[in-house]
Amino acid sequence: MNLEYLIPSQQHYTSKNENAKKKSSIEKERDNDRTNSAPMWEEFISKATKLHSALKSALVAIAAFLDAFQKIADAATNARDPNQLRGLEIFTSLVLEYRAG
Repeated sequence: MNLEYLIPSQQHYTSKNENAKKKSSIEKERDNDRTNSAPMWEEFISKATKLHSALKSALVAIAAFLDAFQKIADAATNARDPNQLRGLEIFTSLVLEYRAG
């Protein structure tokens, strides 16, 4: 009676070991990729923070400009010169459009 089929072959164990080695090498490669990409992510976050600050500053500057422009338009509107009123109505509407948009 032949009972060899009941005994696991050495080849079967070898393939499991090879798969384990492949898996561990893939995991090592993935860990290396993570480690190597960390400085890039840190730089990206740093640049994103700087961009956020710059955009925030630009918005503050634009708001200040529109406030100054609105003061000029209001002063000219109060001057009661009919020729100036027509032009300044356009400026006032521009300021309001930019603030709304």
